[in-house]
Amino acid sequence: MCLNHVRRYFVDSLKNSSYKASKSFSGEIVKDIDEVFELERKLSTKFNDDERLNYRRRKLLPVVKRVFSKIASVTTSAKSALGRAKNYALGQEKNILNIFEKGYFELSNNSAERAVKESVMGRKN
Repeated sequence: MCLNHVRRYFVDSLKNSSYKASKSFSGEIVKDIDEVFELERKLSTKFNDDERLNYRRRKLLPVVKRVFSKIASVTTSAKSALGRAKNYALGQEKNILNIFEKGYFELSNNSAERAVKESVMGRKN
């Protein structure tokens, strides 16, 4: 349930695509997701969970819904990089929308993954 992973799939489709239309579509999605993260950065650390939730519902929810409706509207081969990005994003949509249920949820789980990675790397060494 990480918006950053969805973004990464679209960045990868930019690298792997040979169609200009696909590149521009993926680029639009990446810009839109970046807009969501920029709005999230504007959240005050002084906000409590309820204030954060209200802010997200007012400011972020319309942008996130627009992103997912754009993604759903594109027609592409399921085996292409853009198709994989689309399928991944739509498969994660419900999980990502959970951030609008509780104020303490995070847009990205990268910090949690980094914390786990340190212990896993230590175990492997």
